[in-house]
Amino acid sequence: MTRRTKYEIWVAILEVCLNSPKHQSGILRELSLKTNHAKQEIEYLLHRNLLNEILNKDDKWSSYQTSLKGKKALNHFYRLITNFFKP
Repeated sequence: MTRRTKYEIWVAILEVCLNSPKHQSGILRELSLKTNHAKQEIEYLLHRNLLNEILNKDDKWSSYQTSLKGKKALNHFYRLITNFFKP
């Protein structure tokens, strides 16, 4: 198993939270991250407004969804990778 860079983890979190809000546990499961590492990366993305935190009054847990700024970041990332690897 290869180690992922922080950039790959950020992109993966944004992708997981793109279409529907996810709880931290869902992000952990889908990306096979350790709790402390996931919390750190989610906080990083929240502070940069790439993720939105959705607080549910009935639920003890927050959900996270990719923000508009996060969607733009993903688009820029995909364009960069696509252009870089074009023949």
